[in-house]
Amino acid sequence: MKFFHVCLIVLGTAAIFCVPGVVFSFDEAVMQFRSVEDPDVPADMAVCTNAPFYDPDNPPNVLLGASLWSSEARASDGTVMNDEIRRIGTAHACALITSLAPGAEAPFYIELTAGDQFFRADGECRVTSNAIPQPGLILAGCSLKIQEDLSAGLMGGIATSNSVFNPFGLSGFQTGSIWMVHIYRQ
Repeated sequence: MKFFHVCLIVLGTAAIFCVPGVVFSFDEAVMQFRSVEDPDVPADMAVCTNAPFYDPDNPPNVLLGASLWSSEARASDGTVMNDEIRRIGTAHACALITSLAPGAEAPFYIELTAGDQFFRADGECRVTSNAIPQPGLILAGCSLKIQEDLSAGLMGGIATSNSVFNPFGLSGFQTGSIWMVHIYRQ
């Protein structure tokens, strides 16, 4: 008898999630773009005061202003052929970095506008290298939660990056990221 009840519970739960014709009441969008540090988009500490990790006694020590660019990839293998096709928006970001050693994590916050999309996101960036292709260039990956803004119909989502930071101003390298953003709207 116990087995019968367990089977009913499992089948009932499966029926809830497998009902044909169920229509979800949200829109989903995926965006891909490049951010490039830009002197025409000044870093803004006022934006950083919105960061969940903001502490006036220990403020963020990295402030970034960037332009956002659409890109073009080769269809046969995904290699980016042109990473600055069209300027699509701007971003302001900040981080509190305490170490540049591989494996070090830093809280990161960003506000960006891409086309008619505006959102805020926060999370962590992790240093993957501080010596490729030469010592002092920082390669990092960021994983950020897009903050909910129900007044704008934004339920949230995720933003991830493949990022290059150049804290020592090494010649020939830009600070910027390739972003993948997955958002849900009501």
